[in-house]
Amino acid sequence: MLAPDQLLDWTRQRPLTLFEGEDAPVVHVDVSQPFCPTLRQRLREEAAALGIPLVDAGCYVCGEGPRYETAFEVRLFAQWGGTVAGMTAGTEALLFREAEICYAVLAIVTNWGAGLSPQPLTHAEVEAMMGQKLPAVLQLFERVIAAYDFPDCPCRHALDTYGDGVRAWLMATG
Repeated sequence: MLAPDQLLDWTRQRPLTLFEGEDAPVVHVDVSQPFCPTLRQRLREEAAALGIPLVDAGCYVCGEGPRYETAFEVRLFAQWGGTVAGMTAGTEALLFREAEICYAVLAIVTNWGAGLSPQPLTHAEVEAMMGQKLPAVLQLFERVIAAYDFPDCPCRHALDTYGDGVRAWLMATG
């Protein structure tokens, strides 16, 4: 398992912002740390307490899906510094930041990726690995949620420089 600290959103067809439409304000949020540092710390602490191996840091590359990446894409993403590739988490991280909601990812590696795996990738392989890892993931999430005390966090201040008008617009259209 891996708790990425960086993101490459390689999607092309998903909404890119919550601030869309003619009357939408222009909003730019800082995503230097696209995943919540507070939640990532909690994942690390609770994984260590449970004895669950967790790689701390890495770049999550989000592709469009629902297909797997090509062998060339896997090599390219690795050259760019990508650690894992998946089909979720990319756009979500950016939208959650715009909404000032803490968001972190726990990546479960289910296969080696096209061109790295000695055999073709299958959904059965993904399901089998997820079934194997699910008990530890649930135990980890239960502990993180039970101990979460909603501390102040940079994620909750992503819109501070815009004032209450932007938050009000978001609430009215959300």
